[in-house]
Amino acid sequence: MLLKRVVTFIVIVAFLIPSFAFAENEALTENRGDKDIISIEQAKQVVENDISTLTPEHEFFDLWKEVDVVFSSELYDITESVIGYYFKLMNSKGTNVGYYITGARSDITPILQYSASPHEDFEKRDKTLKIYYFSGKNFTFAQNADILINQLNDMLSDLEKNQRNQTTIDKKTLMDQLTFNRNENAPSLWNQLSDNKVMSVSSYPSAGWLDVTRIYQRLEGVDHPKSACGPTSLAMAIQYLSSLGYNVHDVSHFNYSFPQMINGYYNFLSSNFMGTSSGNMSFLVPTLLNMYMTGWTSTSVDADSSGAMDKFKDRIVSSRPPLVMWDQLSWFPWIDADVYWHWQTGNAYRTSGGAFQFGVKDPDNGINNTSTIYYSWIDNQNGFMFVSYKQS
Repeated sequence: MLLKRVVTFIVIVAFLIPSFAFAENEALTENRGDKDIISIEQAKQVVENDISTLTPEHEFFDLWKEVDVVFSSELYDITESVIGYYFKLMNSKGTNVGYYITGARSDITPILQYSASPHEDFEKRDKTLKIYYFSGKNFTFAQNADILINQLNDMLSDLEKNQRNQTTIDKKTLMDQLTFNRNENAPSLWNQLSDNKVMSVSSYPSAGWLDVTRIYQRLEGVDHPKSACGPTSLAMAIQYLSSLGYNVHDVSHFNYSFPQMINGYYNFLSSNFMGTSSGNMSFLVPTLLNMYMTGWTSTSVDADSSGAMDKFKDRIVSSRPPLVMWDQLSWFPWIDADVYWHWQTGNAYRTSGGAFQFGVKDPDNGINNTSTIYYSWIDNQNGFMFVSYKQS
């Protein structure tokens, strides 16, 4: 995986920038056909079918008993092709109680992301701008792809001039990060999720969920709010273990102040303006847990490695919220430019229509966005890893 161990995306040598612009503008003349396009109505039906499979044990079951699925926006890739749809969920009072992001082609996974909190970034954007979606945490807004390409080149040029680390990346690797993944199993997943017969009571998907309390990384009193996602994600996991009765270094050791807890963990994890490294998180989590107990160990797991999906599920089933670290395309304007990674706390999983989804609590994205966010695993597995910890 590209950014998990070294910083690569932030700095790109100057000679690559012109070729990047040429390659992207050339790409705009291709791949614009409507072949394999899923209609908005088809995608909406898939969302409605997926909601109908939620069991009473699912955290969104009561909230989404009666919602209208409302189409909001198309999502584009760098070639100006429509690759996804953004739907809002509205209750009988006209309140936005969540969203779904779906694919818009038969070769893209049907359900890419959903949550019971409004998607604040999408909702607050200038509605004259299109949404360019590259999966998971990586998206941006522009009037069209040509303008976006020019903006990206300008940002890359500025970053190269102000570089902190001399790291190069080849053009193909850069282009791959701006190309939405195609899923060879997607056609069969669309068929399953479009078939009401599959969505019967007898075929509820397996699921797991942990009641992790979400903590906001930008609370008043947090010393380094931009780069506090790692300490805050760890705080959520520790507080969950505390709620189970484990003797851990929880908020009670910080005068019951979450800002003080985040600040304390920030120093403990040796976090800095770039964030918290995966190595520090993996090495120091057992050190923290072994302060009052013994036998805790941890390991880092690449999401695209063999057995990673089962390891994630095992941590949820075992009530050990895994700590999820995303690579960030840090030159996107909506991301804090200095922060190279983003941490979240894993707390759920679900299989729907044959596709595995994982859930996280995000310490950022607004103080009121407390709901679990679910992502498609296969469409994001090249962009994240997680720290798994256990007690022997």
